[in-house]
Amino acid sequence: MTLTPTGYRPRVIDAELARCLKLFGAVEIRGPKWCGKTWAGLNQSVDEVYIADPSDGYVTRRLARLDPDSVLQGDHPLLVDEWQAAPGVWDAVRASVDRAPEPGRYILTGSAQPLLKDTVHSGTGRIVSIDMRPMTLFESGDSTAEVSLEELFDNPGKKIRGRSSHKLDDIIALAVRGGWPRAVGLDPGDGALIARRYIKSIVGGKDVEFEGVRYSPAKLEVLLRSLSRNTATMTSMSTIQKDVSSVDANGLSRSTVLAYVDYLQRIYMIWEQPAWRPELRSATRLRTTPKRHVTDPSLAAASLKAGPNKLKSDLNTFGFVFETMAARDLHVYAQSLGGQLCHYRDNSGLEIDSIIELDNGGYAAIEVKLGADQEDEAAANLIRFARKMEAGGIDAPAFLAVVVGTGGFAYTRLDGVHVVPIGCLAP
Repeated sequence: MTLTPTGYRPRVIDAELARCLKLFGAVEIRGPKWCGKTWAGLNQSVDEVYIADPSDGYVTRRLARLDPDSVLQGDHPLLVDEWQAAPGVWDAVRASVDRAPEPGRYILTGSAQPLLKDTVHSGTGRIVSIDMRPMTLFESGDSTAEVSLEELFDNPGKKIRGRSSHKLDDIIALAVRGGWPRAVGLDPGDGALIARRYIKSIVGGKDVEFEGVRYSPAKLEVLLRSLSRNTATMTSMSTIQKDVSSVDANGLSRSTVLAYVDYLQRIYMIWEQPAWRPELRSATRLRTTPKRHVTDPSLAAASLKAGPNKLKSDLNTFGFVFETMAARDLHVYAQSLGGQLCHYRDNSGLEIDSIIELDNGGYAAIEVKLGADQEDEAAANLIRFARKMEAGGIDAPAFLAVVVGTGGFAYTRLDGVHVVPIGCLAP
């Protein structure tokens, strides 16, 4: 019998995890702290070991560092929680799978990505990694799930229907609350407290040490605020450096900014949405700069000290926070379909907020707009993009869609572009 916790809410990665356990000896679930990795792992485990558990005085962690094999004793699938607290566990798991190569032996969870300098092997072929994000609106029960992306890919001409009751205040509240499992069901104020506590756990108190490198909490806080202010953009490191210097008299060197950004990426507080690069038969030059997001919209709001009222009075800022919320959800949905979430921009200025590209080469183009009053402009942009792809020798996208925050109804326009409230989306 699995160790499924009481009150477990199904997650989109559940199916991917189950599939990988049938194919690989070990599966790593990686993502930010508090996003639900441990519970998702327990849901498909029959035994458990907690490497970073403070309740035993960190005895397990010390033992794992001295003798990694000793903590891998147990029934399978065995959950090995927060393996990065004793990086040698990675090699021990790999070696264990080599000795007994049946699938589904270990589930590892990790909320930081070590460089693995002291390990011998990457684990390729033995350990597969699955990304996990905070809850989407579908997972938290805040979406009607009437519009499935999988169905749109399978039925390109499908006309959609749906209705979301979310108004602007609701969308702002959902962004401020965030997708943290502990926050689901709480009012925005209490939910926002979780995001603030999350940030404090990273940037509060003494210097943060990670793999022998110390990071200043004050510098991390200033940098995170700048990244939050520039979430869902392709802002350069030079601009981030200038932004930080404008509020910190001491400033930060470019090398320091790069090192701190790398750290925030390795603890999954920020992530990059890569640029999509189709092989066009034209002179169009494609931009390759990734778009950068904080991992959850609540972190942006908390870092900027922006509650619902402040965000409502500054819809320009909230528009970017909303795009980050949409990107969070679309990333999870795309991953469940075996795809990835990209963005598009070329030298003519044509830009598409999100491209979902599947492993089979199929793709869809999606614009993200806070209000339905922006749908005409967004639809025209999508149609221009589709025509440019076809003219460049690329197959037409499976579908075009505008994801909106408000507007109520999901429907298909006469020009074939879908308009979908984020509160109607499903994988």
